[in-house]
Amino acid sequence: MLFELLTGRKPFSDPLAPREPPQASRVATDAGANTGERAAARAATPHTLRKTLRGDIDRILRAALDPDPTHRYRSAARFGEDLRAVVAGRAISLRRDRTYRVRVFLRRHRLGAVAASLAALGLMATTGWALWQTQLATERAETAKREALAAESISELLISSFAATDPTQSDKAGVEPTARDVLNTGAAKASEKLAQTPAVLGRVRLMLGQTYLNLGDNDKAAELLTAAAKGYAHPSVNQPEKTAEAIAMLAQVEQNRGNDAKAVELSRRVLAIHQKLGRQEDIAISYNTLGMTLISALRYDEADQALQSAQNMAFFIYGNPSKQLARVLHNRAALANSAGRYSQAERWAREALEMKAKLKATQSAFFTSRTQLAMAIAKQGRLTEAEAALGKNLELAPVVYPDDDVRLARATQRLAMVHHERGDLVRAQQGYEQAIAANERQNLREAATAHAYRMLAEVLELRGDIAGAARAYRSAEERMAEQDGASHRLEKWQAIASHGVFLTRHGKSGIPRDRTEQALTEWIAMFGPQPATAIPEDLAAARLLLAEYRLLQGDPQGAQTALFADAAAAEQPLLQARRRYWQARIHTMRGESAAALVEYARAIEQAEAVAGAGTAHAALWRLDYIEQLAKTGHAAEARKQYAAARPALVAQLMPAAPPMARMKALAEAIAAGNDRFRQVAATSL
Repeated sequence: MLFELLTGRKPFSDPLAPREPPQASRVATDAGANTGERAAARAATPHTLRKTLRGDIDRILRAALDPDPTHRYRSAARFGEDLRAVVAGRAISLRRDRTYRVRVFLRRHRLGAVAASLAALGLMATTGWALWQTQLATERAETAKREALAAESISELLISSFAATDPTQSDKAGVEPTARDVLNTGAAKASEKLAQTPAVLGRVRLMLGQTYLNLGDNDKAAELLTAAAKGYAHPSVNQPEKTAEAIAMLAQVEQNRGNDAKAVELSRRVLAIHQKLGRQEDIAISYNTLGMTLISALRYDEADQALQSAQNMAFFIYGNPSKQLARVLHNRAALANSAGRYSQAERWAREALEMKAKLKATQSAFFTSRTQLAMAIAKQGRLTEAEAALGKNLELAPVVYPDDDVRLARATQRLAMVHHERGDLVRAQQGYEQAIAANERQNLREAATAHAYRMLAEVLELRGDIAGAARAYRSAEERMAEQDGASHRLEKWQAIASHGVFLTRHGKSGIPRDRTEQALTEWIAMFGPQPATAIPEDLAAARLLLAEYRLLQGDPQGAQTALFADAAAAEQPLLQARRRYWQARIHTMRGESAAALVEYARAIEQAEAVAGAGTAHAALWRLDYIEQLAKTGHAAEARKQYAAARPALVAQLMPAAPPMARMKALAEAIAAGNDRFRQVAATSL
């Protein structure tokens, strides 16, 4: 209560933040729209309020709020005594050092102290000068000694590292050493050669750990960065900024491994260190990093809170516009896209791009934010606009990135995904195959490669290449077989579930039913509760796949339960169309013909309104619609729908595709007359 009265804020307003006792002087004047108002309510300016709270009041409140009972006041009476001491200008019990108590005494007895000080000053001056000069010389000598020892240790490390890889001096005669050989030798010898200079050892481990991280060797990076963090935290070194730097890199290692929970824990430790040190710029960066780590862990609400804090601090510290604020806005767009909040994502991405334009940012900065914008507008149904944005990125990519950069493959893959959404299966297949080839050239066995294989499998199956689809589904599953962590587990369950439903769809064996069930259940469970007005794309895909799986099992009620509410896809017209198609299939299995016809018609109309008349999705749905029309005696409308479906299917599907055989049977039935038409439709259904 006292903390809130003095600062205008609760001490632990963020339930997700580490429970480190807050510093009242900082909390009272941190970034915020009403900082001035809160200070004025306490008859102060932000500057004077911070000055008043800094020092003894900060210490008293931190002790009273400390989560460790051994660090808190033993009684309310002791707490009250220290508060009265502050009011009276006396020393508080929490501080017993002599320098502090002298300073408090001087503040209370200023005039007497001045006279006494003047009398003693002359005596102290001569002696003090001599002592200071002696101490300064000693410190300089110690510094020079430490620097010489550090230089000698570094030299020994470098010499021994190169000597160990000399082909004339090692057991690898005739084999030319690589830079990686020297790096490995240096890492192995660092502890031995730099044992006498722990600060230098920490610096070398940090540098080597970062190098291994950039090379993609997560195990070696983790080993070195863990040792660096422990070394920097040791009392003999005590460099918390460097400790935080090493832990931040460790968080990146864990994220690369897919260990998202561990990455979040480490990111929170970094934030706690910087909050304790109090440098606002580092705190803002830590909030931003924590937000991105939470996105990978699918913890969207927590990520939103962290990025909101990062945005507030970036605005307060750097102003508007600033590259730091633009970076946070971009990350908020990425979060909104991941969470299925596409209008928000568009707003943040546009603000980031506008700010980058004002700052005359690099092309690579525009590249990333334009990608987020394209993803947001594509999901809202503006596919042509999204294709233009991603096409511009691909034109700029060779200028911005090297030819073998993984981001080129990802840009190609994202454009393929928009073609896939449109139902342009031919171009989608080409894009996925190009992205996979680029990733395979770099031997990238990551979630993005597995995702590309899975999307390629969907396209190949729709086009009628069932054998090719089976190979692609297997490749996706194999790449995720040994992966863990939230982001990796998500793609792992997606790969298993998609492959399992594919095999069931075509009457094949390979994945046990309980394994497919487990994959679908785990996939959905990873997202937890979601708001009624938005649904992440990956969660929506899981629910639609589960609905289909239940229909394949002859369980229309289970399929109905699996579907999400229509309102959840309000911002995603193509997702709404897919939901309506599966709702029509459920009505069909239940024998609810009139309801099925309505939903088929609405699904096709909505898909074509967004993707155009040539979309393969609407054409494929039309086959089900035609059969339902024929079964219920609507032959004229069935013929009309057949004429609309045929051009897209001929253009997008392979001649031997199963849907082409269905279309041929329907064409023959149409020619034979209404009775035959109804007979073929009944058989298909």
